[in-house]
Amino acid sequence: MIRTADGRWRRPGAPAAVLGTVTAVYMAVVSRIQIDIHRGLGTSSYDIGLYDQGLWLLSRFEAPFVTLMGRNLLGDHASIILLPVVPLYWVLPGAETLIVLQTVVIALGAWPVFLWARRHLASQWQACILASLWFINPAVVWTNFENYHPDSFLGLFIPMALYGALSRRWWVYGAGVVLAMSVKEDALLILVPLGIFVALSRDRRMGSVTVLASIGATLAGMFLMMRSLIGVPTRNTWRIPFGGPWGLVKTTFTDPVALWRHISSEGRLFYLWQITAPFAGLIALAPRIAANSILVVAANIVSTFWYQFQIEYHYTLVIVPALAIFRPPVPTSGFTSTDLGAADEAVQDDPLSDFDLDSMPDPECIQELEESDGLNSEASERRPDTRLPGTTGDTNASPPSE
Repeated sequence: MIRTADGRWRRPGAPAAVLGTVTAVYMAVVSRIQIDIHRGLGTSSYDIGLYDQGLWLLSRFEAPFVTLMGRNLLGDHASIILLPVVPLYWVLPGAETLIVLQTVVIALGAWPVFLWARRHLASQWQACILASLWFINPAVVWTNFENYHPDSFLGLFIPMALYGALSRRWWVYGAGVVLAMSVKEDALLILVPLGIFVALSRDRRMGSVTVLASIGATLAGMFLMMRSLIGVPTRNTWRIPFGGPWGLVKTTFTDPVALWRHISSEGRLFYLWQITAPFAGLIALAPRIAANSILVVAANIVSTFWYQFQIEYHYTLVIVPALAIFRPPVPTSGFTSTDLGAADEAVQDDPLSDFDLDSMPDPECIQELEESDGLNSEASERRPDTRLPGTTGDTNASPPSE
């Protein structure tokens, strides 16, 4: 059931019901397959085992010192999001709980895509089809089958933040951003570009707060939490080529040929094609939205860690939402200020309406165009009931040009 603006409850439309069914089937089938793989010894002790042991210790109010890697689980990554997972281990402790949890959060990531597409496509059925493609995206599916990683939460939180920003639903945006910060210290690679995008195209203050907060969360996670637990802010600087951050910067300007040889080696360019090919060029419809993933893409391609530039591993999941959410071109001709009023009433009355106020022309621009054509507001209101000279009986036709 969906609650409308006037407090009434309505059944969701058929497209939403179909997507809900697809989501439920995906959760059930993928969870079952992954559990069978786990029971058949097909999962890795050094991935799912780390989090299973760490969460079990936390659920028993013990320090999550993981014997498999010889250090505190929260010192490896600042994954605060694992703390709310602990209560699940009071009821159903075990790796299978993590497998199902991962499947559920990844599957729910399709819904922000649907909510956004519903506002910009010709019908809700098209939005349903587009959102359903989430379940067959290679990066999404492969992440679901790659043991367990808390990064899977980003498959839901980043789509939430993008949808909230694009539709100006700031409580959704804020929730998505804050939750994403709690997943991992390097979430700033997606949140900083998102904050810049919001500052430039939506709300300057909200975007600025996002950038500063994500940087602050990263510094706190690395230098306060991780360093206090394992002695260093991060153990992954070795993944940066040419001797570290400054070596990479120096090589970029002094020896770009060496940088190109590195980027074009070991299938990195093929990885870039793998990321973008599933969207069949639709990224070009919203390059500014897709650009939110640019730092993650760059970090993965530059990294010396082979797994980061393989689409089969969880490092790619966070890239997908900004590529999956795009804005098709909307014709600006044929809209009047009266249309905007009707659209506003429709949206207020029915949250599943296909009207999209954001994609319609600005009302002031429409008024200027009407005045330049010699049409005052009074004439615009009468137009639906008046046959204009030179028309063929279409009461909404425009007057002939002089």
